[in-house]
Amino acid sequence: MFRSNLFRILMFLLAIGLPAGVSAQGPYGVPGYQQPMQMNRFVGEAIPDIWDESQPIERFFEAVARRSRVTIEYLHWNFDNPDARNLGAPIADVPDPSIPFPVFNNLAGGAAAGFGVVPNAASLGLSDVSGIRGTLAVDMAAGTLEASIFGTGQKNDGFTLDNLQRGRPAGLEALGTELRPNIVTPFLTNGVPSNASALNALIYDDSFSATLSLDAWGTELMYYQEKYLPAGWFNWQWGGGFRYLALDEDLLTVGVFNAGGTQADTVGTVRGEAINNIYGPEIGGRASFHSRYVSLTVSPRIMFGLNDHTDEASGSLVGPGGTTIIAPVRDRTVDFGSAFELNIQLQFHLTPRFTVVAGYDFMYLGQTSRPTNSIVYDSVNTPGGFDGTLRQNVTLNDFMMRGLSLGGVFVY
Repeated sequence: MFRSNLFRILMFLLAIGLPAGVSAQGPYGVPGYQQPMQMNRFVGEAIPDIWDESQPIERFFEAVARRSRVTIEYLHWNFDNPDARNLGAPIADVPDPSIPFPVFNNLAGGAAAGFGVVPNAASLGLSDVSGIRGTLAVDMAAGTLEASIFGTGQKNDGFTLDNLQRGRPAGLEALGTELRPNIVTPFLTNGVPSNASALNALIYDDSFSATLSLDAWGTELMYYQEKYLPAGWFNWQWGGGFRYLALDEDLLTVGVFNAGGTQADTVGTVRGEAINNIYGPEIGGRASFHSRYVSLTVSPRIMFGLNDHTDEASGSLVGPGGTTIIAPVRDRTVDFGSAFELNIQLQFHLTPRFTVVAGYDFMYLGQTSRPTNSIVYDSVNTPGGFDGTLRQNVTLNDFMMRGLSLGGVFVY
């Protein structure tokens, strides 16, 4: 029965697929040949327009557009600089390692390496960050629904200390001097700070560089009661919604040691990354002062939610003796998170359908992780010196973004 039904179905499909009037006699007298044809369901009738205002979905989108405003803004912000922390572990008897102190190379049997200093993250800055923000506002029956998204470019800042051996006495280029010290990355020993004389450290006599990069983006959905800027010169609107923010920060340090130019380069690398995903419900409001040509709005909002953050640290030592990989460590934790934003915007109404806007934003984020605060440099003594390890001690800190914006509002 299955085969007979299948046969009937195939015959039916074949019958309706063959256009009437097509000859079974093909070219060159070949029987059974069917002339291929292209079907066009619009033959003999006008091709309909893609957009038909009489259809419900088109009328819906047109109604939404007629009560919508789109704002596009250029952002010029500053991010918080990292805390003034040393790029390495503390040293028990050196309270300020930015001042040159005597160091010894435990990877070379404790040989004297002259003077050294530990660089500090305070030299890294995150100002003058460019970004863009877009906002769609739709007037509803009893309020305004606003959806916005912003993003910044990746901000990179760093410093490089090269030619460390320049100016040192001939034949003693590997020994740091008080004027031209070596760069030191100190490690704890079994979790405990050591004195400088017994310090496990990576000592770089050729060059050292540190780079910090950060980018941010976020989205927000808010509903404000009453229509935007109703009649009257002043108005206050309560609002509520949801916010999501993402911060991705990366720290990379690279040092080079070559024993005063007598050996092939040994390159030490330490990298840390912190990814913060902050989200939660948000409440706030908007105070509006407006006239025919100029308006001023002040919009404070506060969010209480969660910070799902991932922190990672890794490192390596590559030299003539081979490659040593410091095992990467990765931690993911969900903690309490919060955000507060104050937006002040001045609007110049040039035409009924276009407004120029200039503003200032201040955004405070509580409970964020940063790589400069989380990496723990540790080590274990071995017969040949020591083995470096990296751990995480994630500490959550405040973080702020602030800056100017300039753009326009387009009304349909």
